Amino acid sequence: MYGNKLSHIVVTTKNNGTVPDLPANCAVEISSYIGSSGAKTIAFGKLQPAEKGWLQCMKIWSSVLKKLLLQVTMVCYVGFYFKPSNHIR
Repeated sequence: MYGNKLSHIVVTTKNNGTVPDLPANCAVEISSYIGSSGAKTIAFGKLQPAEKGWLQCMKIWSSVLKKLLLQVTMVCYVGFYFKPSNHIR
């Protein structure tokens, strides 16, 4: 960012071990310092068992919803595209 001020901002970024209880390739919303070289996430240690469980449940639920929305979108698209009345001129 301008002036390399290292502004403290909450961003969504690739985990890369910032939250050790989640996969490295998942997206996390985390406090970061933003400067001219990009986001530098503020890492913290492992979570307590109850917090870890809640966090993992939320990530799994998010994954399930994404898959469901993709399937619904595809069904709606295929249903609309192949509906005979859409192709009659």
